[in-house]
Amino acid sequence: MADKIQVFDIANELIIIPKAVIDEFLKHKNPADLIALYSFYYYTAKWQQTNQPKATTNYTSQGLHWSQDKVRRVKKQLIEIGLVKDVKAIDKKTHKITGWYIKVNYIFKRSTIDEIKPTLLEKPEGGNGHSVETEGTNALSSSSLNALSSSSLIPEKKFIIEIPLKDNSTFGVTEDHLNELKESFPSRDHITELRKMRQWCIDSPTRRKTKRGVRRFISGWLNRAPQVNNEPKKPKKSMYAAKEAYKQAVTDGDTTLDCHEWIDTVFRKKYEVVE
Repeated sequence: MADKIQVFDIANELIIIPKAVIDEFLKHKNPADLIALYSFYYYTAKWQQTNQPKATTNYTSQGLHWSQDKVRRVKKQLIEIGLVKDVKAIDKKTHKITGWYIKVNYIFKRSTIDEIKPTLLEKPEGGNGHSVETEGTNALSSSSLNALSSSSLIPEKKFIIEIPLKDNSTFGVTEDHLNELKESFPSRDHITELRKMRQWCIDSPTRRKTKRGVRRFISGWLNRAPQVNNEPKKPKKSMYAAKEAYKQAVTDGDTTLDCHEWIDTVFRKKYEVVE
């Protein structure tokens, strides 16, 4: 027993999940899954001594005894919350992807951890190690601090607009979400339509959407929204100017069409004809 009880290096062993992060997890229907996966990534980051550990979907599914689909589903939630991020390593010469890593946000910096007194605990068993490339600042290095401040416990998201929900909370549309909408629904006035959605939800509180259904509501709204013509406006010309241009085209031998047909098929492509 004596060989198991020892003073451990608190900077490498202690896993801290702040209350603010737990509060965020509890807003979802599967807080236990979110806590489990975030803790697993955090734990992996600790023993690999980096805030960008190598934790593939297969490796994580074996570690948590989950299906790979469940790992992907819960990881997507953590990405949306802003607590983890997929990072790819690219060979600078071949430009090929050499590996995928998970960046774990909001690991406490060492100076914060050093304020906590070491404790006696049974040292946990470690898993099998594997090589990992490190990109950027190592959050767990003894010679450097986490690039993130310990006061930033949950991500400070900037929302383009917030849409009221059925439970009186709001759904914030982030810049990343807006970019996805622009790709899926091009040629829309996205900002104007989002403002219309918000006002509709304010004016119709009994018809507001749930947190689960609001994304589908936004996509459906934009799918029905009128498309915007982004082409530059044509300069205006009078009908008289159009007929004079036709006479010149006939003189130059550029057309065999009659006047009205030439104006409709040629002239109107360049100019807006004012009757």
